[in-house]
Amino acid sequence: MSQFTGMILTKKGRELQAKAEAGALLKFTKAKIGDGQIGSGQSLEDLADLVHPLRVLDISSVQAEGGLCRIRSSITNKGITQGFYVKELGLFAQDPDVGEILYAITTASAADYLPPEGGATTINNQFDIIVIIGNASQISATITPGGLVDQEQLAKLQGQVDSLAKSVIGSGVVTGLSFTHSGLTASYTAGSAYVSGVKFDLSAGTIQLNANQGQYIYLDIDGKVKSTTDQAAAQAKCLLWYYSTNATNVIVSTDRRTVIDSTQFVKQTEVSAGGASKIPRLDAQGKGAFSITGEAAGTQAKLDAHTSAADPHTQYAKKSGETFTGVVNMDGGGQLFNLKPGEVDHVYMAFYSDSQAPTKRSGYFGYPSQANTTLTIGNEMENGDISLVPKGSGRILANDKSMAGVKELNFTSGTKISETPGQRTAINAESDRLDVISEDGNRFILRVEEGIAAIQFMNFDMLGINKTVRSLKDANGKFRQVDHYRIDGTTLFMRTILNGTPDANGNYPSMTIKRYKNDGVTEALSVIMPLAYDGDGDYTSFG
Repeated sequence: MSQFTGMILTKKGRELQAKAEAGALLKFTKAKIGDGQIGSGQSLEDLADLVHPLRVLDISSVQAEGGLCRIRSSITNKGITQGFYVKELGLFAQDPDVGEILYAITTASAADYLPPEGGATTINNQFDIIVIIGNASQISATITPGGLVDQEQLAKLQGQVDSLAKSVIGSGVVTGLSFTHSGLTASYTAGSAYVSGVKFDLSAGTIQLNANQGQYIYLDIDGKVKSTTDQAAAQAKCLLWYYSTNATNVIVSTDRRTVIDSTQFVKQTEVSAGGASKIPRLDAQGKGAFSITGEAAGTQAKLDAHTSAADPHTQYAKKSGETFTGVVNMDGGGQLFNLKPGEVDHVYMAFYSDSQAPTKRSGYFGYPSQANTTLTIGNEMENGDISLVPKGSGRILANDKSMAGVKELNFTSGTKISETPGQRTAINAESDRLDVISEDGNRFILRVEEGIAAIQFMNFDMLGINKTVRSLKDANGKFRQVDHYRIDGTTLFMRTILNGTPDANGNYPSMTIKRYKNDGVTEALSVIMPLAYDGDGDYTSFG
């Protein structure tokens, strides 16, 4: 008995589904089976036909109700001259713009043999493909006489669909029921949802939230939206949203809806005497098996052995806490990978790069703590660097600007710019001038300008092109006071004063040096430095 996983929409199928929800006709044309297997590098979503189609199956009916569409087909070995293993099943539809397309496809995890006509086994079974069609309003199919069934079979199928909804669909949102809030009032949009297999269509409404509380909003079995602080109780029904509140407002709002996927259910019905049970047994991940050949022998034992295995799907990470092994590829484009905070208000990606210490985190990228608004790249390896490596003439950019165009680089906690030993560090000014400006942006601390051959510190030209005034001339003809002005010629930068009683050569024993702040009045520095002379009375040292 072939065991199939749930059908998935092809890319063309998803495009047609979007058109149908916008009002276009969704017309199913046929089904196909084959014995092909997808090759390395291929994707089911990219296929335009089965890998190796061998038989076209007619559609006998199509029925849409409550967001579900049931497409009935049949399989027989009549006219088959060479048997084959049924490994792939496809559903086809008519796209109004591009013609007939492969709408959805599934492959067998354990293929079953469809024998040729004339042997000991006669195959003549009908089966249903159940898909969720969302808001598509116009549904039809190409009906062939060979695929028609009677009303008794349709009634039986309806009962099985209802049973499937209760046992398999369980609880989940089909459309809508999205929440917003204002103060302590939560509002939800109109939508449809299942609670334990029972479908409810709800109009838009509101629910009052409790102050200073974490609460789970859910849809109850009576079709009413309610709240509880018990997460398990809400999950047992149809969990919709989570809110955490203070006295007057919402502080955490989290979407907790489980949305029913339109491709997760494929179902076969039993229509012939002695046939197998065609309702799939699905696990918690929505995976299951069904037969389209009608061969029942050994199926239950295979299913029991499969589901009781310690880990029958080691190549999949099925739930929180489990681990992928090998290379994982995601091919979707756009916003492909999302990290969301849940109920803890921070999220980051962690790296474990040391095989000798596999549980010790090596680094992280994201928002590492609650209320943290800084996107952080952290290297937790001992003496580990963080390297940004552009290629060729590539640049490191900030806010779409090169670092030369960044308004501010903020270094804190004693951070310094250092150079590699043996190499020169260059600050490259694109013009002939380099400025170091005060924190408030109003004063030049350092200004180097090639055009006027000047190095100015606090508006004082260090190369000596400044106004200098001498005064307080003594009896020996020496000026005791010298004033050095900034480049404006009026603001005092530094003053020196000779102190004490001069010796026989007229030399003073010390000198006071005063430096002034930018206003030229407020002293920034005042020191007294001793002066030394040789035996001829000539100046030899200062300080």
